[in-house]
Amino acid sequence: MELETALMEMVKQDNRRELSAKFEQLERDVAELEQALAHKQEQENALLQVLMRVEQEQRLTEDARRFAEQDAQAQRYARDMLLKCFRYCSLLIILISFIASVEME
Repeated sequence: MELETALMEMVKQDNRRELSAKFEQLERDVAELEQALAHKQEQENALLQVLMRVEQEQRLTEDARRFAEQDAQAQRYARDMLLKCFRYCSLLIILISFIASVEME
């Protein structure tokens, strides 16, 4: 009976050691997974920062394009107005020249 009790005690000790070793391994695995998760989150945050910068650059580019289009439109309008003014001035000069030549006769 004592032998059986001693044997049972040895088995319990062995089971405890085995469970303790398994538990320690699980703790190491959990620590590795937590570290991998933290690293992945850092990568995701870095990627998110890059995406946000790209989005901001796209907005700035779009704003610059819109401004350039507006500026080009304003320049075309100014050109058209100057051209009309030039034509009116040219006609006015021709008219004044004609009137002056008629008065000289």
